[in-house]
Amino acid sequence: MVSIVGFTDISPGKVYPPKGDTGLRSLHKQICESKVSLQHKLSVLYYLLLDHDDAFGTHSQLAQGLADEWGLPQKYQILMRGLWHMDRKEFKVSRDATVVVPLHYLTTPYPNLPFY
Repeated sequence: MVSIVGFTDISPGKVYPPKGDTGLRSLHKQICESKVSLQHKLSVLYYLLLDHDDAFGTHSQLAQGLADEWGLPQKYQILMRGLWHMDRKEFKVSRDATVVVPLHYLTTPYPNLPFY
């Protein structure tokens, strides 16, 4: 996931998932100090907060709070949510049985997705 958004200086196998508070702080620092755009940094932080929200259930909505407060465009949210579901191998069929959930996020019609 980090290579998709241009983080060449972060090794995914070594820092993600973070090991304890120290690992999380180190990962946060690496993200913040990286030389990528603010929206890419926010996208990765959004992804990490999806993990947090999943662990704490419906009472936690930190990922959406970050997106709202910092103005993370919806197309970034959709892409990161799709990757998040795929990383967890969550290939559930949607309610109307027309699409697999991660594919729904990744195929939403945004012509200028930010990641190439």
